Amino acid sequence: MNDTQETVSLAMETYVTLRERILRGELPIGQVISRRKIANELGISMLPVAEALQRLEFEGLLESRPRAGTRVKIPSEQDVRGHYVVREAL
Repeated sequence: MNDTQETVSLAMETYVTLRERILRGELPIGQVISRRKIANELGISMLPVAEALQRLEFEGLLESRPRAGTRVKIPSEQDVRGHYVVREAL
């Protein structure tokens, strides 16, 4: 396996791990996410962690702010209302 494939694989594993932790509440709403801490915890470099966090941010589970870092997204009032609309439609 070359370095690119290994990085993609590690990024995917990291993404799945973090997504599960968020959805289970192990990483609560508003919790600041440290790339370095996650990389050390999982025994990997920061590149796959950064890729996983970027994907989670794109999916709306995380939010990043300059000089404030990355944290588990706090749902807005519109987010909550949107979920109720979808739920009622089902």
